[in-house]
Amino acid sequence: MPEENFSLWMLITVFLVVTGIQAYWALKKQSMKAVLLFSGVIWIGAAVYFVFLEKTIDI
Repeated sequence: MPEENFSLWMLITVFLVVTGIQAYWALKKQSMKAVLLFSGVIWIGAAVYFVFLEKTIDI
């Protein structure tokens, strides 16, 4: 069970960090397009990573 808790805490940490970075970027750049592009890349990467992590734990 520690793996599942670790995975959950990693997800929460990544979410908070990414949200903070997005907020900072939005304030700095004042560009919605840049924020959407950045967040899209980050969330796709995070989704792929966590799918891979879950498969690794299951195996």
